[in-house]
Amino acid sequence: MDYFEAVLEIIDKASHINLAGEKKDVVSIARSQFLRFKYCDAKYMEPIEAVIAKLLQEWSWDQKDEIWRSVDTSGGEPFDPDEVYPGIDVTLQYELLEYTIEELSRRNP
Repeated sequence: MDYFEAVLEIIDKASHINLAGEKKDVVSIARSQFLRFKYCDAKYMEPIEAVIAKLLQEWSWDQKDEIWRSVDTSGGEPFDPDEVYPGIDVTLQYELLEYTIEELSRRNP
């Protein structure tokens, strides 16, 4: 699984989340806000961040390492816990959030 497949899984799972009082799911709202304003209200991103955290708990070490190898930061190298602080889950959470926002900001999803 590369980072793009991970992002698609994140978006798919988050697209089933509706906040109370909202007619649309958080992905649709976030996408709309990014396209319209170039930013998104945190209340729509927090559930997406929670999906990322949950998936990181579910994915195996091998899956996480494959995702890590596919992100620009890694340079294609395997994750080395001695060189990358604070750990693969925290590091990937930031990377995947960045790539998810990038995907949500695209004009033609």
